[in-house]
Amino acid sequence: MKDMKNKKQFYLILLVTIVFSMSVFMPSKVFAARTLNGTMTGVVLNSAGKAVPNTTVFVFQKHWENTDGFGNPDWTKYIDKKITGKSGQYKFTLPAGEYRVWFVPNDLDTYAMEAYPDAAYIAIGETIVVRSGQTTSRISIKLDSPGVIAGTVLDTTIGNYGKPMENIPVAACVQDLSIINCVQFAQTDSNGYFEIKGLKSFPWQIWFNIPFIGEYGEEATDAPGYNSNYKSFNGYAWDKYTWLPMPGTNENIGDTYLEYTGFPNVSGRVVYYDQDTFSVKPVAGLVIRAKVADYDPTGERNWYDIDGDFTSDNNGYFEVTGLTQYRGKVVLYTDGYAEGQGKYLFEFYEDSNNEWGAREIEIVNGETVFLETDWMLQPVE
Repeated sequence: MKDMKNKKQFYLILLVTIVFSMSVFMPSKVFAARTLNGTMTGVVLNSAGKAVPNTTVFVFQKHWENTDGFGNPDWTKYIDKKITGKSGQYKFTLPAGEYRVWFVPNDLDTYAMEAYPDAAYIAIGETIVVRSGQTTSRISIKLDSPGVIAGTVLDTTIGNYGKPMENIPVAACVQDLSIINCVQFAQTDSNGYFEIKGLKSFPWQIWFNIPFIGEYGEEATDAPGYNSNYKSFNGYAWDKYTWLPMPGTNENIGDTYLEYTGFPNVSGRVVYYDQDTFSVKPVAGLVIRAKVADYDPTGERNWYDIDGDFTSDNNGYFEVTGLTQYRGKVVLYTDGYAEGQGKYLFEFYEDSNNEWGAREIEIVNGETVFLETDWMLQPVE
């Protein structure tokens, strides 16, 4: 009887031990779940310390696909946006990580856009760290008075020299010879006049005749009222920085004469060798196409097609036109079919199977490049 009692006590102790061990070494669902998100909060105020409602607050992360030309990432990967309420407060729930914040007031006549904590643009703002399960608070700002850059855009074509140009897109940017970091767009009015508002003090670069506009977090779209004839005018930066030295500064850069330039063109001739007559003959009715390469600071080329097909004439001559305002490299290719003349090998100029092995042709605005050698194609039997 005593042995039986001892056995019962032994098994009871063993059972308690096992249950305790399981509770220690097998975490419950509550302990197994991990909080991945954190919180970011702040308030938008004016110089008097009063709340500024209706301010759009944008959050960005690093965008490694885009760089500043030196291998550093842009802070242009859009994540989310909120609009401040009557109290000027905002709140984000975000995955743990590093972020930067950009504030765009609804009233750019009264307040300037800026990046946290007091920067003219997000690229020179400070990085905010959001940690899992924690609140990053007081990401707050006091908005400055806005600066304004104004001016007039005029025509340079014969018969229209000095006349105002309407609906020309104008942008304020932060990087010389670059339109990837534009913070504000405007359109010229019927008098060619424009104003870019809501700017903090900064040496701004002004760009003219950019055929698209975009808001933060949205894809770029065609500029309203943009006239396709404007594609024959250079899209370019003003020849110097426009310095807004202090909050509320207004700067009129005066008249800008928009330079007219023809599209770059490429001309050449396609031929084949006639085995029967032992002579070179033109290929008529052959469709020629073109690709251009995006600029990439790493040296990589991203080729994309230019709109339009160009057909060789009866003497085999062709001209590829309308290469937009692109400056740089272009490659030509054909689908290998010619009207009434049979089929030729599909190829890139000269004798390449793809754009990466093709000969690259340098193009410059307003100039026509004449290919010095005929493009010899091989007929397919």
